[in-house]
Amino acid sequence: MGRVFFNTRKNVHELAGTYQILASDSGKVFMLNGASGFTATLPTIEAGLFYKFIATDTTADITIASGQAGSIDLVGKDSEADLGPSTAGTAVANILMEAAAHEGTYINLYCDGTGWYAESMGSADASLTTT
Repeated sequence: MGRVFFNTRKNVHELAGTYQILASDSGKVFMLNGASGFTATLPTIEAGLFYKFIATDTTADITIASGQAGSIDLVGKDSEADLGPSTAGTAVANILMEAAAHEGTYINLYCDGTGWYAESMGSADASLTTT
C-alpha cells in the first residue's frame, strides 16, 4: 500500500504591517506586502522554529528584526552576495528586504535553540541587506 499524505498545503499568511511573529506561527509562509514598509519581529529563540518570508510587493523596505530573540547568524548567501557568503557567527540584528528587491525574493529562517540561521535569494542588487 502506498503512502498517503494529508494536509500538504502550506499555511500562508499575508503581512502588510508591523507584526510580532509568534512561536505558534512556525512553519508559516509569510507573503510580505511592503507597499508601506513595516517590521516583523521574531519570537524568542526556540529549537525547531521555521519561517519563510516571500516578497509580493517591495515598494518600501521590510525589516525582519531579531528583537528580543538575540541576533541572526547568516549562513549561505543571496544571489547578489549582499548577505554573504558568510558563516555562522556573522550576527546581525535585522535583515532588510529592500525596496530594490523583486517580487519572489525570499528568506528562510531556522532556529536551532541557540540562534537563527538565514538562507535567502534575491535577484536584484541590494535586494537584501543587514543592520
